[in-house]
Amino acid sequence: MAIYSFSLGVVSRSAGGKKRKGGSTSKVKTPRSCQAAAAYKRAGQVTVAGQIWNYSRKKDVVPFCVYCPLGTPLISSEELWVKADAAEKRKDATTAREGHAALPIECSPKEWAAIIHEFAAWMCEVHKVAIDMNY
Repeated sequence: MAIYSFSLGVVSRSAGGKKRKGGSTSKVKTPRSCQAAAAYKRAGQVTVAGQIWNYSRKKDVVPFCVYCPLGTPLISSEELWVKADAAEKRKDATTAREGHAALPIECSPKEWAAIIHEFAAWMCEVHKVAIDMNY
C-alpha cells in the first residue's frame, strides 16, 4: 500500500536559533534567515551581504528547480531568497514557507519528479508564488 505525507511550516525571523556571545554562557537570539534555510534545503551555498551559508557537504539532496508564476521572469534560487527576505521589513516576519513531503517508496524517481512538478505547477498557478523545489 502506498503511503505518503505532507507537512507545511514557516520560516520566520522570530524563530531564530541560539548563539553564544563571545566566551560567556549568555545566549543571544539570532534571527532565522530564509537564505540560510534555502541553502540547507538545497545542500548548497548562499552569500548575502558578505554572510555565507555553506551546506554543500550535505549529501543525498537533488536540487530540482525554481518554479515561477506565469508572467514573471525566471530567477535563480539565491536571487529568489534574497528578494523574499528583502520584501519583508518586520523583524518577526514570515519570510518563507516550507513543505516536507514523503512520497511512496513504490514510485520510481521519475514518478517522484513528475509528482513534484505537478504539485509545484499547481501551487504557482493557484497561489501565485515562486517555489524552490528539491528532493
